[in-house]
Amino acid sequence: MRIVKLSASALAVSLALASTVPAVAQTATAPAAVVVVPDGYTITEFTTITPEQMKGATVYDTEGNEAGRITNLVIGPDNAVTGVVTDVSTFVGVDKHEVALKPEHIHVYRNAAGDLRAVAVVTKDELKEMPIHAER
Repeated sequence: MRIVKLSASALAVSLALASTVPAVAQTATAPAAVVVVPDGYTITEFTTITPEQMKGATVYDTEGNEAGRITNLVIGPDNAVTGVVTDVSTFVGVDKHEVALKPEHIHVYRNAAGDLRAVAVVTKDELKEMPIHAER
């Protein structure tokens, strides 16, 4: 398995700030989210995937545990994806819990056979706290 570190720019800013602030004033910072990339998969841009291909894709957490399935995409007025509706019911242990994740919170990977996997870069607690997505 390959490991990809996310939020590299945030890490760089933290390191730059840490070098300019006296040690007494420093506080612990959260580590950057780490995503385990499935073997045989490469990152894929949203623009190369149709909504039909995305629907039903399995969503995993950053540790590689299944978190749910993509059920729909929210498309903005400029035809860009503004939300990824994900059923996380089994992940949070409730009957029906669909949440709309921001596109920047989902990374999509594809293998040579065309199978898709999505990785959510939010925690279990964040998924549990998200409001249920209501269709408009």
